[in-house]
Amino acid sequence: MKNKKYRLLYIDDQLLEEPYLVVPIEEEGFQVIAATTGKGALERLAKETFDAVLLDNMMAGGEDEDSEWAYDKTENALRTGLMVLEHIEMMSTPPPVWILTALPDTETEVREKNSPVVVDYIRKEFSLGELARRIRVHLDHKENSM
Repeated sequence: MKNKKYRLLYIDDQLLEEPYLVVPIEEEGFQVIAATTGKGALERLAKETFDAVLLDNMMAGGEDEDSEWAYDKTENALRTGLMVLEHIEMMSTPPPVWILTALPDTETEVREKNSPVVVDYIRKEFSLGELARRIRVHLDHKENSM
């Protein structure tokens, strides 16, 4: 399946300021669809099919500031990522998820790592190209075992 163009939903509020973050993943042959808010991600997941999801576990409210998706910077900072993950877990056929984080270990990390849809938990000091290769290996293996 080396030439298959997998569809990847990249959910990260930083994509607003740093859209170049998708380039290394696209260079690995992925079609990257970006979502910069949790609400926007769920709207895409409801309408489209994705082979994989990259999910930032902490996102600002962005356009969702006045909705249930908003968070304050103290106790609910991880709420958006967890809400998206919980919605993905409830899908009839959830895509595999890679969690991105800039935070040290937390109780949230334990929750995310124990999710049946989470493949890996990645600290944000990573190479996007290397991460894309790891996702491709996982998806190719899954595709070949069907």
